[in-house]
Amino acid sequence: MIAHIMTQQTTELIRHLRLIARHHEVCYEIWPMWSLMEGVKAQIGFEVVLCGVNGHVRREGGVLHPVGSCQHCARSYAALREIAEWIVPLKKPPLSYRINSFDHLLHLAPQSRHYRSEIISTTAIVDQAYYNQQGCQSESECLQEVRERLLKLGIREDVLYAARSANA
Repeated sequence: MIAHIMTQQTTELIRHLRLIARHHEVCYEIWPMWSLMEGVKAQIGFEVVLCGVNGHVRREGGVLHPVGSCQHCARSYAALREIAEWIVPLKKPPLSYRINSFDHLLHLAPQSRHYRSEIISTTAIVDQAYYNQQGCQSESECLQEVRERLLKLGIREDVLYAARSANA
């Protein structure tokens, strides 16, 4: 009985997050994180940047407002953060993560996303093994897990959100 309730809650949460992804046309970018250790550049993790449009911009027929710190932007960030919080409970330790706070800016997307104005949520995922100078496979496994979770929501890397067909 408890397993059924938890499965139902998970299904409802995924449905809710998919609606957020669709409403805000969410996509993501992955960026490596680097550090200098004893004069040598080493990758210590990566950042997942969730990119979405502001609901206010869409309701205004595409007319952009100049300040990214309005109440609509804050709500858009909060929605993106819900997705970020869902993707980070990772199975592979010793990874740690930090979801950055809202920067109150509209970011200009690249040409592939039609230079749209975006709200972003950045999550830094760091592998502690790099600090201990150990070889570690957990980062690539973690990155794969993050990508799988985002794909479950219909969110693709650097591509505008596209709703999955009923057959998918």
